[in-house]
Amino acid sequence: MRTRAMFVWAVLALAVCGASWGQNRAGLLIQNSTGETISRCVEFTENSITVEELLKRSGFKLVTQESSFGAYVCYLHDDGVADCSNHPKGWFWNFFVHDGAGWTAANAGISSVTAEDGSLFGFGFGGWQEVELPETDFDQVCGTLNQAGLVIDHGDGTRVIRVVDFYGETLTGYQLLLKSGLDVVSHQYSFGAAVCAIDGEGHPEDNCFGDYTANDPSWGLSVLNERDEWKTAPVGVGDTLVYGGTVQGWYFAHYDDAQPPVTLDAVFGETSDVSAWDSLR
Repeated sequence: MRTRAMFVWAVLALAVCGASWGQNRAGLLIQNSTGETISRCVEFTENSITVEELLKRSGFKLVTQESSFGAYVCYLHDDGVADCSNHPKGWFWNFFVHDGAGWTAANAGISSVTAEDGSLFGFGFGGWQEVELPETDFDQVCGTLNQAGLVIDHGDGTRVIRVVDFYGETLTGYQLLLKSGLDVVSHQYSFGAAVCAIDGEGHPEDNCFGDYTANDPSWGLSVLNERDEWKTAPVGVGDTLVYGGTVQGWYFAHYDDAQPPVTLDAVFGETSDVSAWDSLR
């Protein structure tokens, strides 16, 4: 229920943000214990990084452990063994490298294998020599350019809409926000990242949610569904999955305030025939 009597639209800003965080891209394909797959394209500016670093930058939940042959994955994207103990069935995260023709089991730990531009790596949770990853290639994982929308509603009624380009199937809500080019202040808690301020409005990092006793407003995350309805995000911004064509909303308000409405068409609508207007998108 909205506690504010009126919402004034002060500014409507539309922008398309560039697709590139870095000049290089490497792909990740993850297959969990049920056979479900998810992929992500990770951008980086260095000539090469380790697969361990690639996983860290991917935004997927990750737990690793060191061994005599290097670091290995215990837990990845909500599957595996979080405390790195032995799985009852002896299952583990099988690590694969794509050589351009198909998948090959890696013979080294993730800290010893290097990711370069065009690399593709796979992880499948299961028994030894029992995991088969689906046929794919780098272009299928990293070659598609998708778009997702951001709607930022400030406390004074100012609304900013941005359409953000990204490569691959998914990214996290936090990555989407950072990739938008907005000025973001965040804090890392035990439960994950929290957004404290966006473009100068909000709270400092050391007091991310303000004063609870004073009922200070804070930034809340919502997801726009296919019926153009805002729904409170069920998980934190670091765990929220973003796919092409989806829209996330941020509203600086009190906990029970509903974000003002918007439609998918308004976010992804066609540009005007006027070049000056197009330049704002």
